[in-house]
Amino acid sequence: MAWKIPPRRVDASDCVVYVGRVVKDGKITEPGTPYRVHEGEWVEVLPVLTMRDYLTVGGLLNLGGNANPADQMARLGKALDDMCEQLSRRLTDWSWTDMAGKALPQPHGNPEVLKSLADDELVWLLLAARGESPGERKNALPPLASTSSGAVPNLTTQP
Repeated sequence: MAWKIPPRRVDASDCVVYVGRVVKDGKITEPGTPYRVHEGEWVEVLPVLTMRDYLTVGGLLNLGGNANPADQMARLGKALDDMCEQLSRRLTDWSWTDMAGKALPQPHGNPEVLKSLADDELVWLLLAARGESPGERKNALPPLASTSSGAVPNLTTQP
């Protein structure tokens, strides 16, 4: 497809999924073990945010409040649907694979494939779509081992 604005390719090698993370009272008490699940893979994103993009992220940030749990879950589901729909419009292509190494369906116009991702992957995509993936940020995390090496450090032992 010919795009009016050229998509920007982002290296996804710094996308990390944490296994065994423990969260208590909204704070991470155990970071878990990090795995670089998309090392050597990439995503292409249209580098333009729409007003709906801003409103969708704003809606996600304001999900708290005094609503009962059923209402909060309904609002969370709606916000996830909206976010994946908007993100699928901006992700033009990728080389991502699933946890078994099989190619994932293309993301453009396919919000369902985004809903099937781990929460860490979805957060990484949101940041990459805004131009803020960890590898592109000034204060990026130090390199981690690849999932294929079998030797991934446990971040709980590092200062």
